[in-house]
Amino acid sequence: MAEVAGLRWKHVKLARGRLEDLESVQDIRLALIFERCKGGDMMQHELSNWLSVELLKSLGLTYEMNPLYLDPARPLWPATRGRYKGAGLGRRGIAYIVQQRLGTAAVHRLRHTNALALREVGLSLEEIQKLLGHKHLATTAVYLPSLSATRNPKVVEVDKALLGV
Repeated sequence: MAEVAGLRWKHVKLARGRLEDLESVQDIRLALIFERCKGGDMMQHELSNWLSVELLKSLGLTYEMNPLYLDPARPLWPATRGRYKGAGLGRRGIAYIVQQRLGTAAVHRLRHTNALALREVGLSLEEIQKLLGHKHLATTAVYLPSLSATRNPKVVEVDKALLGV
C-alpha cells in the first residue's frame, strides 16, 4: 500500500498515444511507475485507455487545473478536505476509504482479489507473476490457490467501481 500512497504526478508517464490537451484525449494509455516495490525493485504498470482518461479527469477536478501542468511532486491520491487537504493520502486514509467503499480495511486483500480475478479471466501464472512483481513463479503458484478461500466478498463491487461493469 505504501507504493500506491507514495505515487506522485512524476510517477505517471505516457505509455501509448498522444496527449496534447485534455479535449482531444482518445486512445491513450498512461503508465504508473512504482519506484520502491518489495525487494527494492521498480515496476511499471500500464493502465487501460478508460482508466487513463478517468485518472486525468479526476486529477483535473481535484486540482482544478489541467493535470498536464501539475507540479511533478503533486500526489495522485490527495486528501480532498480537512486540514490535510492537498497532501497525499497516507496508509490510514486509504484504509479508511477502502473500508467505507468495500467493507474491509485490509487493503492488501484487494491485491489478492485482483490476482484471483486475473486468473479467472485467463491470465497465465507468468502474466500474473509479472503484474504482481513476484521474483519467482513459485511465489505466484503458491499464492493463487490459497486465495479462493479468502476471496473478497465485495469483488463484484470492486469490478463495478474500477471497471464500470
